[in-house]
Amino acid sequence: MIILRAFLAIPVPDYLKDYAFSIKKQLASIARDVKWVERENYHLTLKFLGEIKRELTEKIKKDMESVADSCPPMQLEVNRLGVFPNHRRPRVIWLGIEGEMEKLNFLGERVDAHLYTLGGFAAEKKRSFHLTLGRIRSENNKEALLDQLALINRELVNISFPVHNFHLMESQLSSRGPTYLLHKSFILKG
Repeated sequence: MIILRAFLAIPVPDYLKDYAFSIKKQLASIARDVKWVERENYHLTLKFLGEIKRELTEKIKKDMESVADSCPPMQLEVNRLGVFPNHRRPRVIWLGIEGEMEKLNFLGERVDAHLYTLGGFAAEKKRSFHLTLGRIRSENNKEALLDQLALINRELVNISFPVHNFHLMESQLSSRGPTYLLHKSFILKG
């Protein structure tokens, strides 16, 4: 039995990756104890599936085709820089998303509904779509990092991007970081 680590992701265009990477570079000199996401790995996570059996991917692909057929394309934009879970204990640095959120949430709900029928996949309790820039490993220079985040937020440019599809991805973990493999792309047609 082959197990793979899988997730559903919304790809982002290169110009947004470039912008996110420029923000990361501004932060990297201050936040030295951060595991930064590689530029080529930037995406919006639609649903983390975890470790699944390879044979289940065919069922997921079929169901996600149905989801894509019922969901329309949308326009989104990055609009702010922040941290999870909060400023007292920052662990993740992210770019927030806004735009046609009703369409994005509908897509998330359809994904959850179809995956629920396959068993073992719980619905999201609270959706918080974002583009992860890095994961904070320690609180070294926390105040300087939060000050720099606030400064960048004041100058942040809202970057708009279209969403026409989403992907079933596999994450292969290694000591150099994750490598993402595309299993299938689903075109939004609704």
